[in-house]
Amino acid sequence: MIAVSEALARDMNRFVNREINIVPNVTDVTKFPPCTRVRGNSINIGLLGGMSNYRKGADILIKAAALCRNTDAVFHIGGGGLLLPEFKALAEANGTARRFVFHGEILGEDIYKFFCSLDIFVLASRDETFGVVLTEAMACGIPVIATRCGGPEEIVTPECGLLVAREDPQDLAGAIDTMILSIDSWNRSAISSYAASRYGRKAFTERMSLIYLELLSRSAK
Repeated sequence: MIAVSEALARDMNRFVNREINIVPNVTDVTKFPPCTRVRGNSINIGLLGGMSNYRKGADILIKAAALCRNTDAVFHIGGGGLLLPEFKALAEANGTARRFVFHGEILGEDIYKFFCSLDIFVLASRDETFGVVLTEAMACGIPVIATRCGGPEEIVTPECGLLVAREDPQDLAGAIDTMILSIDSWNRSAISSYAASRYGRKAFTERMSLIYLELLSRSAK
């Protein structure tokens, strides 16, 4: 059996007693090459998806924005869904609506453009077995902040970003402030190279080939 992360494998092991190989989801790095961008006066922070439920933690990011010491950051929320009006209302109630841009649904090539407009990408999920948007953002060379909610803990390294507690706006706000202060020290080329080497098609093909070769070796015995 195959799982995209150790977190998912642990969940699967609750129901099956079989060997589980870990093969992360593949990221098409040809669609998400390193971004070329000149940073402006404000720091642009983004979250993509999760407007139909609370799983991606858009509400947590909105609450965190009100706690950030840096008040010049602009938060970009990409995605459409039933809860979008509620998230907009939360930003109004928090007094941070002027710092949020809600882009609505983003599709196709516009996803890459969205990533390339950002200085920091945030995934504030309550639960993730992997986190494809993280590897896509990292392939673009963007430092990331993610919650310790399963899959992201296996993706985000200290060279690529920061991990924070799940469902903790204060911890997320602190990480955002920390990353803003060190924004020019992140090696975006290294972040992109890491994502490509670990989650690109070549890495995926190599992992799958090893699994099949192992199976063939066992069957020949």
